[in-house]
Amino acid sequence: MAINLVTHRKGGKPEDVTAATKQLKAFVMKHGADDLQLSTEIAGPDAGQWVLVIRFRDWESYGQVLARATADPQFSATLGALDKIAEITSRRLVAGIEL
Repeated sequence: MAINLVTHRKGGKPEDVTAATKQLKAFVMKHGADDLQLSTEIAGPDAGQWVLVIRFRDWESYGQVLARATADPQFSATLGALDKIAEITSRRLVAGIEL
């Protein structure tokens, strides 16, 4: 069962958000995440906001990645750089259902 950490952010210039997200992706992938995708919400009440989705293989992988990432001193700096550019408006943790 895939686990996705979905974060919505607003603000920031596209080139700045993209650069900071690339750094975050390299960081979480180094610690074992399966993927990180960046999207822009196109329609609806949150149109224009950024959507970051970090994908983990399962709950065990999610826990391991978070434990390794938070133990790494670079984590705060990497995430902090993105926080300075684009404000978090929501965060959700969703679990995939096998069909």
